[in-house]
Amino acid sequence: MLCCVELKFDPDTGYLPEGVHPMEWEPFVARFTWNNRRRFLVRGLHRALSNLRSAGCAAAIVDGSFVSAKDESGDYDLAFDPVGVNGGLV
Repeated sequence: MLCCVELKFDPDTGYLPEGVHPMEWEPFVARFTWNNRRRFLVRGLHRALSNLRSAGCAAAIVDGSFVSAKDESGDYDLAFDPVGVNGGLV
């Protein structure tokens, strides 16, 4: 299982510490979906990640205000490794 430490937001910025923080899906959802807006966004994120996985994607990074302390995140930023991805399936 990935993510064995509790991620804490910087009290001044509201962001996580700099770096990459690998996480499995369930702990990610538990950590970042504390209100209805975030639960709405994570449903779309799940669909996007499922499509990418079906197309052969092995790694993705979620960034932006969704992985911050901001209550009303407008969206999420998603990047993925295109190596091995069938673009016709994305």
